[in-house]
Amino acid sequence: MICLPVGGCKQDTLRQWQNSGYAWVEDNYRNAVVGKDLGLDTYIVDTGFNRGNDQGLTRVTAETPWEEIYKKAVNDRH
Repeated sequence: MICLPVGGCKQDTLRQWQNSGYAWVEDNYRNAVVGKDLGLDTYIVDTGFNRGNDQGLTRVTAETPWEEIYKKAVNDRH
């Protein structure tokens, strides 16, 4: 797991994992789209400021995001 600093564009950092299918968890809509566009398995954590913007992103709740991501990842493999 790698945690990136809050704020700013994540594109330069994420580019090194382009098309890897690695998971990318983000609550900022723009950064989530960047990850999706780079071929990452992107999850957007549902918050009041990013609702209504999905663009094919997999949305998880803020209350239990890691549990939901785990369940979705396991189900996608079966």
